[in-house]
Amino acid sequence: MLTAAIGSLIIVAIVTASTLWNYKKTAAATDEAVSTVSSFYLLTMADSHAKTITNLISNSFEEMRIAIAYIADEDVASQYDLREAIGRVESLLGMNQFALVDEDNVVYTRYTTYTGGTRHAFLSKDSLDDRIISIVSIYGSSKQLCLAVPTPDLHIMGKQYKACFVQFDINDIFDLLALDEHAGTHFALYSKNGSNLSGTNLGPVISSGNLFEALQGVVPEEIWEENHENFEKGEEGTLLFGTGDAHQTLCYVPIEGTEWEMAALIRESIIGSDTLHQRQKP
Repeated sequence: MLTAAIGSLIIVAIVTASTLWNYKKTAAATDEAVSTVSSFYLLTMADSHAKTITNLISNSFEEMRIAIAYIADEDVASQYDLREAIGRVESLLGMNQFALVDEDNVVYTRYTTYTGGTRHAFLSKDSLDDRIISIVSIYGSSKQLCLAVPTPDLHIMGKQYKACFVQFDINDIFDLLALDEHAGTHFALYSKNGSNLSGTNLGPVISSGNLFEALQGVVPEEIWEENHENFEKGEEGTLLFGTGDAHQTLCYVPIEGTEWEMAALIRESIIGSDTLHQRQKP
């Protein structure tokens, strides 16, 4: 009887240990699967948003080429004629805030003229050699995506015009991108030093501030340095970190032709409760 009792206790201990081991193994496998799905999902979403901005930039440059050719062929004899031509270009091509710049850095828009040196840094140059992609902040308004091209062959009313440019409100761009966001997923646009260009919140920890300032002390130093270097080099990456009971996955991809990164963040609990559940449905 004593032997049987001891044997029973040993069997119970073995079964209990095996159950705990299998539970831990299953939990670890589930966590790994959740992290994998999180990274795949976020990289796909970030890449999709990055391509949307890349296409917007590419299409805008092509539209500016068409607009310049159109205005050059117009019979412009006065500033009124020029404004009318700019207005037709904006309406026909659906362009945002199209403007021309003459050799004296005077900016001509659909409604007004102004000296542009204080608003646009690229106008401090005597001439433009190539396309310019920049972010500008104008008198406390939201940040603007500004695209400019040189116009060395454009002459209107005997005056040389050196550039044209268009502007897009960053908030408007992100309002468009946000149409396919899911609950718990956050997106933001960053410069290579981690500054938030879009002004959007990347979750409660990072919020709308500088990405690397927010992550200082939240992730190990070597991980922080690795991702900071990725931003500097314009590479993509994935960052996992936890705050309390919340585990979060952050992915980022470069936007072609710029020095910016599109970042996406999601709580892994969202992936675990929603995305994985949806994938298991027949």
